[in-house]
Amino acid sequence: MSTQHESIATRFLAPALLSAAALVTALGVAPAHAEEEFDPLAIVEEQDLLGGPSDAFEVDIPPVIAEPLNNEVEIAPVWEGESYTENGSSVLVEDSFGIVTGTGARGTNASFIVLHDSSAPRSYDFEIGDGGTTLELQVDGSALVRDVTGQVVNFIEAPWATDAEGVDVATHYTVAGNVLTQHVDLEGATFPVTADPTMGCGVGWCSVYFNRSETNAIASGGPAVGAAITAACAKAGAVIAIGCGISLGIALSQAGVANKDRNCIGILFTPLGSSVFIEPRGTAHCR
Repeated sequence: MSTQHESIATRFLAPALLSAAALVTALGVAPAHAEEEFDPLAIVEEQDLLGGPSDAFEVDIPPVIAEPLNNEVEIAPVWEGESYTENGSSVLVEDSFGIVTGTGARGTNASFIVLHDSSAPRSYDFEIGDGGTTLELQVDGSALVRDVTGQVVNFIEAPWATDAEGVDVATHYTVAGNVLTQHVDLEGATFPVTADPTMGCGVGWCSVYFNRSETNAIASGGPAVGAAITAACAKAGAVIAIGCGISLGIALSQAGVANKDRNCIGILFTPLGSSVFIEPRGTAHCR
């Protein structure tokens, strides 16, 4: 189009467009693109919460020494709404919230709640395992998962929730049989808010994390080190075929290194033994 034609088009079309915009404003109707469609899967993916087992957890277990135990326990939201599957995850979307269930970044089963606005429910139920599964709350807010024989086969990590600005949101679990309920306090939160129940064990391994205050306590030495490892071993339960195998000296040393940079530590358990790793600050596990 020539410059002359562009000028003519602009002269005649601009007033029409302005009139249309004025009409939309007068009627109180927002343009179709004014608010983006609520997409909980995209929000979860942007936070790198989905994925699979990292190289650190791809453990090669010689079958002669120990068979890897199947500690995978399913998490299923208790909700009547319809869901769809995308990118390997099940996605349930309502007007005020969504739930994305799949494999978390650490390679274990997880279900991520995304609260869209202040009208979202404050509590969410999840069925863990089957009817023979029972849950047992722990002091740190996590929950042991026991099978029909009472044996610990997995655990659910302590709950967390953050808002759109990365601020921690108060949250906790309650349990009844094999149903886990996550409660979220939305007062003062900036939306969307993300929260999740995540399994601590995969197939043949478990990872137990210590937050900033716990890592600091371990780095300080004393009875805190032994107590932390004992609690972690109990949580890892049936995954350990040989035993913890973690010396107090190693845990103390790694906690000291992590603590200097305000990082955290964790313990990886496998049937072949255990090792301490450093978890960077700012993740869901290191706050």
